[in-house]
Amino acid sequence: MNRLVDEEAAGGLWNLSVGDDHKGAIAEAGGIKALVDLIFKWSSNTDGLLEHATGAQANLGADEKCSMEVAVAGGIHALAMLARTCKFEGVEEQAARALANLTAHGDSNSNNAAIRQVASVLEALVQLTYSQNEAVRQEAAGALWNLSFDDKNREAIAATGGVEALV
Repeated sequence: MNRLVDEEAAGGLWNLSVGDDHKGAIAEAGGIKALVDLIFKWSSNTDGLLEHATGAQANLGADEKCSMEVAVAGGIHALAMLARTCKFEGVEEQAARALANLTAHGDSNSNNAAIRQVASVLEALVQLTYSQNEAVRQEAAGALWNLSFDDKNREAIAATGGVEALV
């Protein structure tokens, strides 16, 4: 119930989620759902907390099993909301990185299709390619690249101005 405690806890999970050693333990302990819930609970005026929570999700999304758990827990909706509405570059970068990692597993999981179902995700990623921050642009372009391996996503990316953004 305390924002500062939540921020520190999310930061701890972000650090623990680096590498593969603790990702499974975080997932088993309910950490993925807790991180998603933090984003919805503290969605405004908490840039540090949001950056920690999205950074942890980005790291967890690099693991194929954890990436599917992030999607099931509502992480795609949370990340889309942040990519659309948050103007703090650290949060934008981590949200784009998380979406890129969630979609980096090709046909082996359903995240690419799930992201396509949340129309605002593609629009948000296209908008982030215009960021003044190079890291934000890079992560957003990487997410669009990963998503473009799917035929239906290619059409949706083109329809949302993705071709022009990537050019």
